[in-house]
Amino acid sequence: MSIRNRIRVSIVLVACASLAAIACKGEDRPANASTLSVTVQIQAEVAGPAHAVEAPAGATALDALARLQSAGSLSYTTQGAGAQTLVTGIDGKSNSAEGKNWLFAINGELSVQGAGAYQLQAGDRIVWCYVAWADRNSCGKTAAGVAH
Repeated sequence: MSIRNRIRVSIVLVACASLAAIACKGEDRPANASTLSVTVQIQAEVAGPAHAVEAPAGATALDALARLQSAGSLSYTTQGAGAQTLVTGIDGKSNSAEGKNWLFAINGELSVQGAGAYQLQAGDRIVWCYVAWADRNSCGKTAAGVAH
């Protein structure tokens, strides 16, 4: 092989390696982009421990509760199905006629979607609060770590 051909081959190899490096650069991606991690905490009268939950992409806040129940970390009851699911009880404490109900906050904000509708994002912090409707905003503040 002549020197000219060796140079051509070397240039082609360097060009291929450069293109491969550029194509692979992009955003840093987690090792498994189809799985995300969230934290779930239950707060009745006092805040319970925070639980780390691994869930598939597209999972909902309700799916996170189901994973914790499957792991034996808590129990919950619901009414309805799918996006319309209402969480009616957690760990034996049920929604009450006196006005306390289970609501949840995502990253410090009271959710405006139901648990079966809210799709989790990696790093979400979900706090389930047993509160009266009049005190509902305390759930979001508690989730954000703000004293009230």
